[in-house]
Amino acid sequence: MGLPFTLSILLPHGIIEIPTFVLCWAVGLSLGYKLLGTIRGGGGLRSEFKRAIRLYVTRLIPLLLLSACIEVVITPFFGLLFSPL
Repeated sequence: MGLPFTLSILLPHGIIEIPTFVLCWAVGLSLGYKLLGTIRGGGGLRSEFKRAIRLYVTRLIPLLLLSACIEVVITPFFGLLFSPL
């Protein structure tokens, strides 16, 4: 259907969703790194887990909900706008 149609479908929610997923991956990697440190004798996994949960609840889940709302409301509008009928 062409590049304008594809971009109009992907960009509205992708601008928010892709960085949010990258941040989720970073938090997961951080937890994994702390877990390895805990296994090797270091401490601090509990505090890192609390920080991760707080970040998910206060920042990441609202961003994903916003992205979902954009995908449901705005993306179909742009899809119809750039749709070759």
